Amino acid sequence: MKQQLFAAFAPLALASLAQAQVTLSELGVDLPSTDNGQEFVELAGVPGTSLAGYFLLLVEGDGTGAGTLDAAYNLGSYALGANGVLLIRDSATVLQPAPAQQSQVVVFDFNPDMENGSTSFLLGFGTPPAVGTDLDSDNDGVLNAGALATFTVVDAVALVENDGASNVGYADDVGGTNLGPFANFNADTAYRTYNADGSACRWAAGDVLGTSPGPYTFDFGANEVFGFAAHGITSGVTLNPGTPNVVFDSDLDGLANACDNCPASANPLQVDGDADGFGDACDNCLSAANASQSDCDADGVGDACELLAGALDTDGNGVPDACQTGLVLSYCTAGTSVAGCTPNLLASGSPSASAASGFTLACTALDGDRTALAFYGNSGPKSSVWAVGSSSYLCVKSPTRRMTATGTGGTIGACDGSYSIDWLDFMATRPSALGNPLTAGQVFHAQVWFRDPSAPGSTNLSNGAQWTMAP
Repeated sequence: MKQQLFAAFAPLALASLAQAQVTLSELGVDLPSTDNGQEFVELAGVPGTSLAGYFLLLVEGDGTGAGTLDAAYNLGSYALGANGVLLIRDSATVLQPAPAQQSQVVVFDFNPDMENGSTSFLLGFGTPPAVGTDLDSDNDGVLNAGALATFTVVDAVALVENDGASNVGYADDVGGTNLGPFANFNADTAYRTYNADGSACRWAAGDVLGTSPGPYTFDFGANEVFGFAAHGITSGVTLNPGTPNVVFDSDLDGLANACDNCPASANPLQVDGDADGFGDACDNCLSAANASQSDCDADGVGDACELLAGALDTDGNGVPDACQTGLVLSYCTAGTSVAGCTPNLLASGSPSASAASGFTLACTALDGDRTALAFYGNSGPKSSVWAVGSSSYLCVKSPTRRMTATGTGGTIGACDGSYSIDWLDFMATRPSALGNPLTAGQVFHAQVWFRDPSAPGSTNLSNGAQWTMAP
């Protein structure tokens, strides 16, 4: 049986279920070969609980007959066993595995038999409607108002088949769970999972393999199961009617994996300070809600905390720039020259740490016939005024490294100048340059400086370019 960490799931919606005296715990409706002699309903709860006044209602969910009360089984003469389990069978034949000795086992000829189609199972007490009553007269999939006015439902589950026809479940109308329709199968059985204290966690369902009298094992191989993955279970679950259901609790803190906000680390109090669904015992960022638990650099510190600590996220996508290898961005605001030119710096190619060329910094719309050079740094971006009265901003945090200066070409007074340099080639031919040796994940920033004699400070700057080194 394989168990692994899965995100926490909410408990069953029925608010009072954790405190309920009795719940539905296991159903055998359509077991392999012949149903007759193998059908069963299992109940669980506080040991010795009397079912005086209790009924199990079966409500049709197929087609135009949906909503019809097919059966109302009187359970009033039964009680839960010393271990809190009652197994109601339709036959006294051998059953494998055998029920636990402390369980109460009764033989009850379901009349009519439980159908294999869509059926809702409603457990409760009081006076049920007469068998044959249509509880959904307009067939809208919702029980009529007041349909159960004299009957109190304490638990409910529905098996809804997928046969291409109209099928509905009514368990959700009374706070229970509809199981199905499932895309690839119709469930033979339903299996309730519990916490160690007996409170209900959630339902699982699926097809089973085996022959009479059992054992019957869920068919994980054909992906004809539902609900077990939430517990980290991928194989090896066998029906055990008449025996308390397995508690899938990897960290042994009393909470089933699917209802534990930290299933791999014991946390019985379920403390979750940032309310992101992950308990403090396993949350990789306690100071900020991070439901995805994203940790792009796998250092044990969630991205949310990395960003709070100042990690760059220039594109605002919630992922630190250092994790986005190959990411290339433009940022910061270019200055406007006295001649009215607004240069535009772009980076192109692949910033690969294993390459010696192929990543170019190119700036267009520079003043013509001026001197320009690029400079870069690896300490982060910034945005500070370049000179008093200047329209340019310094966008690269020091320390920086200047690159080769060249003329921009073009014509003075026109915006037809340009500057271009292969940054990887520059780095490859200067082993001691800032940032060498290059590694994946490094973040660099660059900008182009150019002469503008009549401007404040007699120079101006382009916008900035940012890139994250790829392998």
